[in-house]
Amino acid sequence: MTIQNLITDNLALWTNAIETKSSAGRGTGGKHNLYGIKKLRELILELAVRGKLVSQDETDEPASELLKRIAEEKARLVKEKKIKKQEPLAEIAEDEKPFELPKGWEWQVLGNLCVLENGDRSKNYPNKSTLVDCGVPFVNAGHLQNNRIDTETMTFITEKHFEILRSGKFNMGDILYCLRGSLGKTALVDNLDRGAIASSLVIIRCNQTILPQFLLEYLGSPFAQCLIKKYDNGTAQPNLSASDLGKFIVALPPLAEQSRIVAKVDELMALCDALESQTESSLSAHRQLVTTLCETLTASQSADELAQNWTLVSEYFATLFSTEEAVDQLKQTVLQLAVMGKLVKQD
Repeated sequence: MTIQNLITDNLALWTNAIETKSSAGRGTGGKHNLYGIKKLRELILELAVRGKLVSQDETDEPASELLKRIAEEKARLVKEKKIKKQEPLAEIAEDEKPFELPKGWEWQVLGNLCVLENGDRSKNYPNKSTLVDCGVPFVNAGHLQNNRIDTETMTFITEKHFEILRSGKFNMGDILYCLRGSLGKTALVDNLDRGAIASSLVIIRCNQTILPQFLLEYLGSPFAQCLIKKYDNGTAQPNLSASDLGKFIVALPPLAEQSRIVAKVDELMALCDALESQTESSLSAHRQLVTTLCETLTASQSADELAQNWTLVSEYFATLFSTEEAVDQLKQTVLQLAVMGKLVKQD
């Protein structure tokens, strides 16, 4: 059975797994979590980073060749003084490799695959008083939404201020990663030409041997989330250093396979989007139907009329009251009928 069939042949299983949220607060709408579809998204990303989502092609250039070119590129950038020479990172021990790699893949740490760059934390760091209404984008963790940069609430610094920053300047194609608070929030820079980052973020810069879209999928996978827990050194507030992020181990596929993985993930995530939309519409219609029928019960003028209305509702009981939210609404309806004196006949 292919992954595609595993998903499409079990749509009901994924869409019917709905988790009820806390009932705190007013109103009855939105008190659910599409747990099944959320887990489906996680499964897709986990299969992707383990090499189980698409087939391997023996004609692909192996990832070992990519690693050679990455090392050569970094050496060139150091020689040109575009990046600082970093201390060699420890080799990945055999007991640190959590699964067997497909043919052509290689284990490597993130710091050897990409350049990680913190924001400028010197006296040049922008504070609220230096922000302006327009200029060069200054991105903080709150701007990272759904793996993209939200420009609707963007903050800015002046061109002059941007020029004096010694680090933390991002370009198109970079990945921004949150190191504090909302650990692991990411965004691919695809809608801004340049900008600067707040101190809570770090820039992950790929070269041409690793696709940013693939790396974004890796960072969002359950595998990478487990590594966050391993290296989180925060107490009251979750906290991760750029050096610890550089220690994250990555299963690197051949470049051609990276492209196939990205295309397949996009296809399956679009299917998840459609399932989510369809399920939300179905839940909304179901909620409205339950509300209307419960209101019909409370509008009954007598116990006899209530019995007649209940007979009609009870024919579809299993369908109507199939969610916790609907059952809670039924409980409230019964209590309301009781205090209104409509639940039993008067003698």
